[in-house]
Amino acid sequence: MPKHDIALFCKSYAGDIKRFKKLLSSIEQYNTDRLPFFVSVPNADLNVFRPLLSNISFVILLSDEDLLNESNALGNAKSSDYSGSLLQQIVKVAFGMIGKASCYVVIDSDSFFIRPFSKGDFSMDDGFPITVMHECEDLLEFSEQNKMHFVKTNYQRERKKLQRLFNRTGNIYDFGPTPVVWGSEVWEKLKDDYLRKNNISLGALISKYPSELLLYGEALLEYKTFPIYARKPLFKVFHYKEQFEALEDAQRSSVNLAGKYLGIVMQSNWYKINKKLSPTNRLYLFLKNMRRKK
Repeated sequence: MPKHDIALFCKSYAGDIKRFKKLLSSIEQYNTDRLPFFVSVPNADLNVFRPLLSNISFVILLSDEDLLNESNALGNAKSSDYSGSLLQQIVKVAFGMIGKASCYVVIDSDSFFIRPFSKGDFSMDDGFPITVMHECEDLLEFSEQNKMHFVKTNYQRERKKLQRLFNRTGNIYDFGPTPVVWGSEVWEKLKDDYLRKNNISLGALISKYPSELLLYGEALLEYKTFPIYARKPLFKVFHYKEQFEALEDAQRSSVNLAGKYLGIVMQSNWYKINKKLSPTNRLYLFLKNMRRKK
């Protein structure tokens, strides 16, 4: 299979199938350039996803195990040595190491698009990807206003740890949330310059520094693989129920999420607002009502 200039990539599993269906539906509706969409799931879940994806021409179904083997991401370790959350991160990086696409948009199952998108939303005219890179003003400002001071403390601690990996000082950046656009060349450089020289596997590195988003960003800053075209988050993310409730209480007629964002992230570990309606479905109704008011 030839290498694609740019592709979409999602690591999912059977337990996320309901959320994944919403994501898939939005991609079918809004993927104007028919960018290839790679979906990786465990071998045990392939039969769950095949019927859902078999009739969509731009979707390529992969197995986690094949990606891990081809990239040698785990070295001599086994998948069972890692938690599910760590394996998810490792698989996302492993995809970039096997050369399927020059750059790829990593999107999680708890997300969905709300307007048309194309190659130009993720890369520049020179072919280099944009980089989600910012100082997280939105979340930090919200958390301070609501006296959630632990958010800033945790935010800074996690990022400074990754900075130390490459001996970088200075501004503290965030390189998420997903979806993010990754240049595979960054992962190839990390593999050649760091993993091989230090005789460490990707799995071991991510176990020590468990944030694939920060690892990518700091590696890009270290290796300067290509120009950095910094962008704020592509999707509106709701980290906490209070964020969603604050939006609900606002003058919604003046809010146009689709004018600012490509989509929505409803973090999968965020619990339901009430017993009758899930956060995702509630937001769908909100967006539907917004469109009616226009």
